[in-house]
Amino acid sequence: MDAFFYLDLNTTDPAFNLAVEQRLFDRLEHGTSCLMLWRNDNAVVIGRYQNARSEVDPQALEAFGSVLVRRKSGGGAVYHDLGNLNYTYITDAPLPDRLDLRTYCLPVLEVLRDLGVNAELNGRNDMVVNGLKISGSAAYVEGGRLVHHGTLLYDSDLDRIPRLLSPERSKLQQKGIPSVRSRITNIRAHLPADIPPERFRSLLLERLTAGKGAVPLALGEEDRREIEAIRRSRYGNPAWNWGAPPACVRRFGRRYEGVGLVEACLDIEDGLIRGLAFQGDFFSLRDPAELARRFLGKRADAAGYREAVDGVDLSQYFSGISAEQFLALFS
Repeated sequence: MDAFFYLDLNTTDPAFNLAVEQRLFDRLEHGTSCLMLWRNDNAVVIGRYQNARSEVDPQALEAFGSVLVRRKSGGGAVYHDLGNLNYTYITDAPLPDRLDLRTYCLPVLEVLRDLGVNAELNGRNDMVVNGLKISGSAAYVEGGRLVHHGTLLYDSDLDRIPRLLSPERSKLQQKGIPSVRSRITNIRAHLPADIPPERFRSLLLERLTAGKGAVPLALGEEDRREIEAIRRSRYGNPAWNWGAPPACVRRFGRRYEGVGLVEACLDIEDGLIRGLAFQGDFFSLRDPAELARRFLGKRADAAGYREAVDGVDLSQYFSGISAEQFLALFS
């Protein structure tokens, strides 16, 4: 049996916690797995490819004393507070050329059902109760290793979420939902008998590690030095978290079922593409910046777009998309 570790992390600094997650990913070898439980205090965490300025309300962020942090995985923006519990799986990727978020949701789903919560999987990465979202997850793969992390809305301040997040309107329209607040709920409200948050955390850890010969993981001095370095250079760095707005003469955007929002921001001069940035809440196995470079120097028309992606497996850059779906983005 492969070695299985766990870390029940007690810090609540969002930038530090994401740095811990990355340090574990960098440190643990192939053939090992790890479960990490953690909480963030008062933060909005956005996906790697999202435009921060269109996902959050900066004034509300300041008013609530919330921080913005960008994670390494794709997907959408989520609100974290101390009533939200996060879990992370780090392991070998069973299929390095495909992201399967449902696989690592299932153990958590089983725990919730054992506790009497009528939860089920919905869409590409959500867990719901009676159609209301209680959990979202995201993942990325590097070097044959996978990070899957998810949220569990246990007893969060749900009224803050629509104040802080500004989701693209077509996402709500596509799902037939009038607002963010109307589609979310807390797990605690659906338990047959109330369980205090710390007891819920203990039960989750106990059941997710049962039968795995799980070994507690300790962070040494070298780990902490690396974590602080990662924190400073990435998750605590405004340049990473907010990003620089791309030059954009022409913008295309489309939401695809099972894929998410994909936006293309083109910088065009004399009819030729001089710059291109992809943004959105999609998941990706390869950096979309690689794909963007194929467009440089091509004509900004249907023939030029098709030429740029000829022979490319676009699902590696936008998980679940076909070539024709992608090209429809520019129509």
